Amino acid sequence: DDLWIPERIFLFGFSAGACLAMEMCRMWSFKRRTPLGGAICISGGIKTRDLPLTAKENYVSSDERQKQHPLTDVLIIAGSNDVEYPPNEAMESRKFYSSSNVKVHVQKGKGHEMIK
Repeated sequence: DDLWIPERIFLFGFSAGACLAMEMCRMWSFKRRTPLGGAICISGGIKTRDLPLTAKENYVSSDERQKQHPLTDVLIIAGSNDVEYPPNEAMESRKFYSSSNVKVHVQKGKGHEMIK
């Protein structure tokens, strides 16, 4: 079969791509699907505070979702000097996903740029 195995799919994104990757992980969990292998988000994360209407209809709290299906693990790398996506926004993203599945690393001296 040519099926994609979710646990072997990893997402990687920078800036808006990072936002898209994390939103994808969040929506994936709302649909109660098997978690992906993981996501690495550079200088970006969840930007939308409200859920789309379709997700609200099927909303299950992150604690309840965690019991039903494990969530995709996410690593957010933020720069201490990033003015586009500052470290405090990276910490906020944890609240809109599941803080136990999101690790935030703040790289000292880094702005809104790719990791080196």
